[in-house]
Amino acid sequence: MKSIILFTLLLINAPFAQSAMDEIPLHVTDDGHFSLEAVINGREGRFILDTGSTGTIVGLSKLEYFGIRKAKSTIDGIVVGDEEKGKIETFPISIESLVIGTHKLTIKNIHSNSTLHLGSEIDGIIGHDAIVELRAMVDIKNSKLLVPEKGIDVKALFTGSDSKYTAIPLLQTEMGFTLVKARLEQHDVVMLVDSGAQQVVLDMSVVADDFGFDLENHPKAKLVGRDGTETPMKVILNKTIKIGNAAIDGDFLVADFGALKQSIGSKNGTFMGIIGNKELASINSIIDAANGIIYVHKT
Repeated sequence: MKSIILFTLLLINAPFAQSAMDEIPLHVTDDGHFSLEAVINGREGRFILDTGSTGTIVGLSKLEYFGIRKAKSTIDGIVVGDEEKGKIETFPISIESLVIGTHKLTIKNIHSNSTLHLGSEIDGIIGHDAIVELRAMVDIKNSKLLVPEKGIDVKALFTGSDSKYTAIPLLQTEMGFTLVKARLEQHDVVMLVDSGAQQVVLDMSVVADDFGFDLENHPKAKLVGRDGTETPMKVILNKTIKIGNAAIDGDFLVADFGALKQSIGSKNGTFMGIIGNKELASINSIIDAANGIIYVHKT
């Protein structure tokens, strides 16, 4: 289980428009996160929707509001940072109920850690576990959570000769992280598909040490740690990331992902970093976590 500390940084012709699909609007926060309302133990709250978090989380400061007792045992959650700094004290907790929209989930065991970096108005994170149980798809471009009715063949909505989407398989790690194969310049890599991040952030040791790219000082971007400390960030300039046939050109921030890289391992390839909402929107992507597919709009 992990939660990532994130940094501050239209419509398309959807093939599912006429299909039986519950569309839950996602709100875009001032710092670029997706948020939505959910009800835990009968109490309504606001949560960040994060495909990059393997589990659903309630903030430690919000436990009393939701009537949840903090467990005595802890595990290591994962945040941005090296093998030591990239760990956050996390508590397994139990809930009586979780409702998103009109959908009551069966999840009873989730986690709690500090979510103060997300702002006082945010009560926690809706993670991969809840998204998969809903069999929901995250429409990044249109800021919607799409929940199909039972019996709908989701794949059929995005396939066929007239489809405007290319289906790209996602990789699932043993710990529940969702990865996609990508290519940075001439290097084959994997990236974490993270709707809880505002933009692409690459692992410093990979891009600088392994690939030999030059790093520049970013004039504005800073990494905000869980203790509130700010660290200036580096950037690599004028690079291209390809996911399938979709190309993402630009300057990309870098950070130390030592703890996350260790948790993901190397079984699926070289882990290079996370791909966030800005770039996922630029390629009109729809994330289908339950079926392990990301649909990318054809150019």
